[in-house]
Parts: sequence; structure tokens; C-alpha cells
Amino acid sequence: LGISAGMWAVWKAAYGGGGSGDGDDDGGKKDDGREEEEENKRALSDADLPAAIGVLLRTFLHAVLIQCAVSAIDYAHYGRLLSPTLNIFMYNAAGGGDELYGVEPLSYYVKNLALNFNVVAILGAGALPALLALRWAGDQLRRGGKGDALTSSSSKEETVTATSLRTAAWILAPLYVWLLVVVPRPHKEERFLFPIYPALCLGAAWVADEAGGLIAAAAAVLLGRYSGEGSGAEDKSGGSGGNVGGASRRPARTAAASSGRIKALVGALIFVPAALLSASRSAALSANYSAPLAVYDALYRRIVERRSARAPSLKEEEEERLLACVGGEWYRYPSSYHLPPDVQLGFLKSSFDGQLPQPFAEYGSREESANAKGRRRGKFNDLNEEETERYVDIAECSYVIELVDNDNGGSDSEDDSVNAKKKPECVEYMESSKERGRWSEVARYDFLDAERTSFLHRVLYVPFLRGDRAVMKSYALFERAR
Repeated sequence: LGISAGMWAVWKAAYGGGGSGDGDDDGGKKDDGREEEEENKRALSDADLPAAIGVLLRTFLHAVLIQCAVSAIDYAHYGRLLSPTLNIFMYNAAGGGDELYGVEPLSYYVKNLALNFNVVAILGAGALPALLALRWAGDQLRRGGKGDALTSSSSKEETVTATSLRTAAWILAPLYVWLLVVVPRPHKEERFLFPIYPALCLGAAWVADEAGGLIAAAAAVLLGRYSGEGSGAEDKSGGSGGNVGGASRRPARTAAASSGRIKALVGALIFVPAALLSASRSAALSANYSAPLAVYDALYRRIVERRSARAPSLKEEEEERLLACVGGEWYRYPSSYHLPPDVQLGFLKSSFDGQLPQPFAEYGSREESANAKGRRRGKFNDLNEEETERYVDIAECSYVIELVDNDNGGSDSEDDSVNAKKKPECVEYMESSKERGRWSEVARYDFLDAERTSFLHRVLYVPFLRGDRAVMKSYALFERAR
């Protein structure tokens, strides 16, 4: 948000900061000010096209250079020239293949933006109509306002806003175009919204800036009218005309000086609550859902420490290729960077019956990968159909990561049929007759049980109210006995 607001401030300083008349001057200077405003508007219009063309050319050049580098990397790994970007577009948009990976209603994106951006999402998504409404309100205010107070505080704002509406339409247009592309698609994911996050922040900052300017102008109008009533009373009592003029200008100077403070106050009223909600949301995500990262960190450290503690003569035997296995929690696996060398992820059969990923091979999709060292298990299909070759047997696993209930994770009880039904597949595999007694739990971290936790404590971290209201499961790491 700070970067977006800063970019907008630079734009205003470069293109809108120098073209307004001084409202404290006399009538002749006011006319000069209006002429100067018109000249600045014409100058801005003349400068818009070359500036826009320059931005487009630079963007095109950067895109070409980046695409050339990406194409070279793709060719090295795929063995032929192709465009993954085009393939993704054709598969998801033209072929309708994205529906195979889950369908969500429109409310999915609404909830997602509200959770991640709160007030900023509302202001950013409605930025263009909000700016139009603010401009209309500003025009009405200028027509109804009287006195120098309005002119002194809003003449510069008028110049900036008159130019910025066209600029806003061009800058914010990609936001709405992107929403028109991704929202109608049946398959929805949070990452599909990433490209519009900067535009949302910029639009919110824009609206806050313009709203602050409008409120400051309205305050100037009120002060100007109050000044006019006061000067009329003094005139009736026989006061000096020169003193009256000076008195009428003092509120105008006061309004101009306080305009910046009013805009800062408006921004604080909007964004301080947004910042507090965002901080609470970030704290909730960390407290509720960071367990997978902690478990894989514990796994990494445990393997490295065990290997370093082995005698030099046994290190080669110890450094065989290990499997860290997951079942239904495969989609929370962060990345291969969280595993030591010579340790790979293995998939145990779970209730998920779609297509699972597999590790990147040394030679990518080339034929050489079939004979390379590694675990290539089956091919890919474009129908999201289950590939049974992906699965490994529990006997091949050295470690297992699973989400378990606190009352039954790793339990040896066989009489509790209710808990037995709740046990994840990985726990059932480890408690089977062949594997019983061979596994021990070595790490456990809290992970939110969303089904048994209220909405408030799922989405926000409220320290004084949280207590036991946030119900936890456990993300557990199991190790095979040696």
C-alpha cells in the first residue's frame, strides 16, 4: 500500500503539482490563475500520449527479454520450443479443463478479498466508480461554494482531479478486465487474484486521497461562509473595509493550511483500522496454520542431525534415499526445498482420487529422465484422473506427516470404534498388523480445527477472547524405528 500510494504521490508531484492560481490574490490574479490552469491542462494532455507510449514500449521490451530467457530455460528442460503460458491459457480457458480441479461459487473471491484486504478490497474494487462519484460531488461543491476559501484549497485539487480521472481509467482498467476473465471461470483459486493486488492497493489509496481532498474542500466552504457572515456583521458596525478584507482572508489561509491535516486524518480513519485487521489476520494465519512449515523444519533438522551424528564409516549406509510420506495432507507440502538432499516425498493412498504431482526430474520432461536416478512414478494426464503409480507402500516410508486429532493421533486403542473411524489413513497404515510398534511420534504442532472453531477465531487473532475457543488438532511427524 505504501509503494502504491508513493507512486501516486510522485505522479501528482510530477504532473499535477504546479498549475493552480493563488486563491489569496485579487480578482485579476484569479483570472491569471484560471488561464494558468487551462495551460497546465493542455500541457498535461500533450504529455499524456508520449508518456503512455514510452511506458508501453518499455513494458514490451522487458516482456520480450524475460520471455526469451524463459523460453531458453523451457527448451532446456522440455527439449522443444513451446509456450507454457499459452498452454495454460488454452487448457483453462479454451478447453474448460479447470473444472476438473474443483468448482467454487462467486462468493469464493468475495470472501477471499474481504479476508485478505478488508477495507482496501472494498475501496480498491470500487475505485473507478468511487472516483467518478467523488468528482461529481466535487463539481457540485465548487458550484455551490462561495468565497476565496474554496478557491485556495481546491484549485490545485481541481487541476489534479480533472486530469487524474482519465489516468485512473487507464490504470485501473486492467483490474476490471482481469476480474472479468477469472471470476466467471468455475474453478477458482486465491492465486488467480495475485495480479490485481497492486491495482487494489493503488485504487484504495487513490480513493482515500480524493475523499480527503473533497472533505478538505467542504471544510473550506464552511469556513468561507462563516467568514462571509462575520465580515458582513463587522461592515454593519462600521468596521474598516481593509480590515474586513484581511479578516475574510484569514479563514481561507487557515483552511488551506489545514487541508493536508484533514486528508491525513481521513487516511488514518480508513487505513488504521484496515492495518489493525490485517495484522490480526496475519497473526491468526501464523498461529492457526503454520504447523506444516514447523513440521517440515523439524523433519529437516532431525535428518541432518542424525546423519551428522553417525560415524564416518556408517555415513554412506545412512545416506540412502529416504521417503517422507503424506496421505490426505499432500496439498500442504510446501516444496522440495524443505527436505534435505536424497529425501523425497512419497504419497500414501488416501480418500483423494485425483491426479497427484511428482518430483521434478533431473532432465525435465526429456526421455533421459526415465533412466535417471530418482523416483518417476507414472505419466501425467489432462483429465485429473488418478495415477496409481504415484503411490508408495507404508513399508517404503521412513517418516510420515499427518494431521491427527489430539485424542486419537498415534493411539493404540482398538476398542474405541468412534475414534477409529476418525483416524486418518496414514495412522491406520502405521497401526496395521505389519507396522504396529514400528512408529513413534517425534514432533507435534498445533493446527486449527476449522470445523469446531467459530468464524471469529478462524479469521482473526483476538488475544483476550481467544483462549480455548480456538480448537486445535495436531500436525504430527512420525519416524520409523531403526
